[in-house]
Amino acid sequence: MAKVADLYEVIGDHALAYVSCAVNPTIYSRIFGRFPKPMKSPYYLCLLKVMTGLPKILRDTGLGSPVEFIFDRQMMEEKSILEAWYSFEEQGFIDKNLVKSSPSFKDDKDVYPLQAGDMLAGRMRNSLGNNELRIIQPVPIPMRPVQKTINGHNFVITEDEIKGLSDFMDRAYQTSITGTLGSQVFMSMNLSVLRMGGA
Repeated sequence: MAKVADLYEVIGDHALAYVSCAVNPTIYSRIFGRFPKPMKSPYYLCLLKVMTGLPKILRDTGLGSPVEFIFDRQMMEEKSILEAWYSFEEQGFIDKNLVKSSPSFKDDKDVYPLQAGDMLAGRMRNSLGNNELRIIQPVPIPMRPVQKTINGHNFVITEDEIKGLSDFMDRAYQTSITGTLGSQVFMSMNLSVLRMGGA
């Protein structure tokens, strides 16, 4: 715990803010298991939630733009994350004024803030119940109560929100136009039609 306290102190001294997003993977898989990749991954909904909430995040935390997204190297998830990202770009969910480029993937031995993110994510994960998602803001280690509190923004995705996105995607498929070029499959959606339907 003494080492954890030291690490937390470093984060508190240097981090400008944090953003967290939590979703129950069991519920998500039950509702989204019928969809193709990358939508089967909980990263899909978490990334969408962060991207659509980015203007509010920047206002609440006081961070400036443009924002650069750097993910920890995860060979099993990188393709899904990028596929989701390009899908969001195509559908206009990513504000190009706030985010200038697609995410990159780095080793946490080279990009130290990734280690800080892992630590905070681990502490938050320990605060999540099995049946109810609750995010507890990172607070100073009890043995050092004078440490700084790290400010940030939390997203907790409810089962109703997951069902809402599932309904949205059903309408998206119904109003979409698909095509192929070689081995690639493309899909284009009319967002105005979807929003008229209550998305």
